[in-house]
Amino acid sequence: MERNISAEEATILSCERPKHGAHLIDSYYDCPTCAYWLAEAVSQCNEKTCRKCISPFRNEQSIPYSPVNSEQKSLNNGGGSDIRSGRESYDVLKCCDNIKTTTESNSPLNRCMVRYRDDDYIDCKFSSCGCNFRTTDLNQINIHNDENVHRHMNMMLMQITTNSNELKTSLHSLNKNEIENHQNGSEACPLEMKKMHDRVASLEKELRDYKLDVKRLTMVISKISISNLRDRFGTLVWQIDDFETKVQTMLTNPMTMFYSPDFYTDPNGYRFCGRISISQKSKVKDTLSFHVHMMQSENDFHLCWPFRGCIQIFMIHDDSKQTQRDKIMTNEKSTAFQRPSSEISAHSFGFTEYANINNIINEGFLIDGKLTIKLHISIV
Repeated sequence: MERNISAEEATILSCERPKHGAHLIDSYYDCPTCAYWLAEAVSQCNEKTCRKCISPFRNEQSIPYSPVNSEQKSLNNGGGSDIRSGRESYDVLKCCDNIKTTTESNSPLNRCMVRYRDDDYIDCKFSSCGCNFRTTDLNQINIHNDENVHRHMNMMLMQITTNSNELKTSLHSLNKNEIENHQNGSEACPLEMKKMHDRVASLEKELRDYKLDVKRLTMVISKISISNLRDRFGTLVWQIDDFETKVQTMLTNPMTMFYSPDFYTDPNGYRFCGRISISQKSKVKDTLSFHVHMMQSENDFHLCWPFRGCIQIFMIHDDSKQTQRDKIMTNEKSTAFQRPSSEISAHSFGFTEYANINNIINEGFLIDGKLTIKLHISIV
């Protein structure tokens, strides 16, 4: 039901309000008919309504019907103006900092932030675990979820523990007397058994949902801790699985190459990757080449070019003393260290004759069939 702003409301809105936090407005001051703030409150059938809201319910004898219970009452008999409610509503309303004056037909009090109905609020999706955060803005919910991942995980784990204990308690509540009553044909025990069965099914479903949420959040945290931290400090440990099979593939097709995962010199630094292939220029048969490529990254626009640094390559041996160590300095004139124009630079820098394949296989460089190459790049 729409209505105009009353003189009482206009007076309240024009008052200078104290500059402190908004007070929570009690439903005591709501009109049950229009669901807005009481305007010119009238007591009717033990209910307080707006005077304008009660007017349409008058009958021919000017006896109003109550919009609450359809009971007839005279305004002279319990239906007069409620001065006390009007004064109290004035005292509460003038303290609200959120009320804005408006000329729209709806009550301006409906714009007050503290007068949102429960249906207007969005609860945190972890509210069932004990999170009390709620807002009317969907973006705030998303920000809240991103900033409270660990807190939500702890709350879910606590909820799982609580539900498990509750389930155990519920199962133990089926004592011998209830079982005997069920055997004797009592109707009370089957009813309790059905309630217990429904409760157990509900708890099992909640437990499955919590486990899925924990698994998903664990995967997110592991990705953050591994990919975003380990590979962003200038060091890459590249384990080449099934090395001998890959060698046969490269020997069969010399144009086949294998690339390492990408890594960064630092979180805001240069991006690199390694590459192995069969050497095409070596006079010695079955020689492995190793080269380093620069890669495009989101940091390229603020970095200094060409790249200047030191590249260290370690081919790991089971005996650390026999690990092959190589060190090269970058060449500023080389096109390999200019800013890349594609995802992986077409130019590379490294060793055309890095190691003999037979030596790698026969001299203990393979550990469980894997060749491990450690690459460390630092800025000079």
